[in-house]
This record gives sequence, structure tokens and C-alpha cells, in this order.
Amino acid sequence: MSDGEVLYLLADTKTGLPDAHVIRYTFAAIRPTGASSSTLRSKLRGIRIGLTLMRDLNIDIEQRISSARFLGLEELSRLRERCLTRSKGDGRISGQAASHYYSTFLDYFAFRVEEVLQYAPEHTHPTISEAFAAFEKRAKRLSPKASDGVSLNDRLGLRSQERDLLLRVIKPGDPGNPFQRPLQIRNHAIVLLSYALGLRSGEEFSLKRKDYDNRSNPATITIHRRPDDPDETRSDPALVKTFGRTLAIDEKLRTVLDDWLNERSDRGKYPNARRNPYIFVSRTGAPLSLRRGRQIYEQLRSRHPKLAGLMQHVLRHDANDRWTEDDERTSVDPDISRRERTYAFGWSDNSDMPDVYGKASIRRSTMKRLERIQREVVDKIDE
Repeated sequence: MSDGEVLYLLADTKTGLPDAHVIRYTFAAIRPTGASSSTLRSKLRGIRIGLTLMRDLNIDIEQRISSARFLGLEELSRLRERCLTRSKGDGRISGQAASHYYSTFLDYFAFRVEEVLQYAPEHTHPTISEAFAAFEKRAKRLSPKASDGVSLNDRLGLRSQERDLLLRVIKPGDPGNPFQRPLQIRNHAIVLLSYALGLRSGEEFSLKRKDYDNRSNPATITIHRRPDDPDETRSDPALVKTFGRTLAIDEKLRTVLDDWLNERSDRGKYPNARRNPYIFVSRTGAPLSLRRGRQIYEQLRSRHPKLAGLMQHVLRHDANDRWTEDDERTSVDPDISRRERTYAFGWSDNSDMPDVYGKASIRRSTMKRLERIQREVVDKIDE
């Protein structure tokens, strides 16, 4: 939109045109809530799953509503299964995500019921309303649960040897560096910044030059929430999901970023970079896409099998692991550490995310304690 707002549309595969019913639902039910563009896109995925199933089963939603014949148990079971299945059919997604898709389609279905009631004969309203109430109860019973779908393992950070390997091979000129030489300075800055601060990809690739203050001591990076930014022209916008914050960076990271910004200002190497304010750009100078950011980690994994699980979000977990390890070394007050961590990673004061992240350090300390306890038991048996 002209003001920078991003709106996604759901197109009909037969006509190629946006679905008019979904557009009305978007503007009447989703947009007024102030939902972000990423939330809108996620909701449209749920609606797409449901509408695709309706087409596959030759179900006319409007006709079903008018005749008070809503989806039966078998049809709802099919919807539930579709929501749990990956879009390409290769495996399953988490129950939490499936529940979101399922409930979103049901919300859309309820919106269509309200539309039909506006022009349906008045004498049919009680029958439709009563049938819909029964339908909602059936649908609720079959909703995917968090325990359904794939069982996700706790995502962990890096082991110490993996950290050493990563920090070595991302240095420009290192024999193990997998990137083309012209991109090594940029990619060094991208990976090291994420490693040091535990940034999400949306946070990192939405950074603008004015967000980086290298004249202060220490230098700082400021994360801003810009939901409707006119500068954001990427088809997959880089969005900040956390709270804004200002973070200090040390001299080494400052030097790495300054080296990159000097490269970025070279018109011969990045010809159109001055046309946008973003720190990280592609070879053409356009804002770097999230997809290209993911490819950086794909290249590192391909070149170094020991980094098999590496991705940007793993570095966010690893930054939390290192925070926990620092707590253990310094014996800092737990309440103070928790407050500082929630600020550093952009969480709310009452967030439970500090308990979710940093699990690798907790797991390691737990294993050490179990080994010590078991060793004491064995020593007593041997006495």
C-alpha cells in the first residue's frame, strides 16, 4: 500500500483472481485488529487449507450454510488431517501450528455464516443458528492439539567446538570460508552480528544505517519495530516480532560492521546500495532478502557437515546458552539476569522465553550433576 502497509491476498487457482469472500473477511475481521502482515499471511494459509479441501470434496460452503448442513465429523477429520500435513505432503507440522490453521478456517467459516444470514429468509435463521452451534461443538472436539503432529526436539545452541569452527570459517580469507570472495566481508558481518546478539532474521535484515551508531562508546545497534515501513519493498518483509531495544557491541564487532559498510559504499561493488537505507544488501544493492539470508547458513552447512544443524535461530539459542553460562561463571543475581536477558532479546517482562531458550546449558549442567550423583552412589557400593 502507499503508506507501507503490506496486505496479502488469497487467489483462486482457477481464475487467478483474489477470492472476494476472503478479501471481505480480511478487511472486516483481521485488519481492524492491527495484526501484522506475517500474521495475516499465516491466517490466509489456514483459510487456503480449508478452501482447498472444500474444493476437493466438492463442497459449496454457501449452499451448506443455507441448508443448515455444516461439515460432518468425517469432513472435519479430513480438515484436521490437512492442517497437520505439510503443504508438500512430506511429513507433518506441529500441533500448535495446525491448531492455528484449523481455528482460522473455522473463524472464516463463521464469518460466511453471518454473511449468509444477512440475506437468508428470516424463518430459516433459527434452524441455521441451531445447526451452527452444534457444528461448532463438533469442530472444537476435533481441533488439533499441541501434542499432535511432529514432536519437536528442543532446539539447542552450538557445542564449543562448533562455535570455534563457525567463528573461524566465516573470517574473510579463511580456507574454509564457503562464500565467494566479494561476499565474505558482508557475510562475516551478518553471521557475527547474529552470533553476538542472538538476533532474529527479521531484526537483522530490517536494520538501517541510522540504527547503527559507531560514534558512541560503546557502539550500539537499535532494533526498531516498523510494521508499515514505506522503505520495505521486499515480497517477504523483514519484520521485528520482539520489542525494540538498543544493544551495545564490542570493538571487534564494530570493526567488522565498519569494514562491511565501507564495502557497501563502493558503487562499483554494490551499484544501487545508496538507493535504500538497509545495512545489508545484495550484490545489486537491493535490500537483502530473508531467503538469501537463509542461504548463507545453507552454504555453511554444506561446506562443513559438523555444522549440520546451523541456522540463524540456532544462533539465537546459542546466545542464550552463553548468557546462561556467564550466569554460572559470575554468580549474578537470577532476578537481575532475567530482567537483563528479557531486554536484550526483546521479550516482555513476564515472558517465559528465558526458560525456553538456553536449554543446552541447562541440559549440560543437569548431566554433570547426574554424573556426580551417580558416581557418589557407585563409590558407596564399592566401599
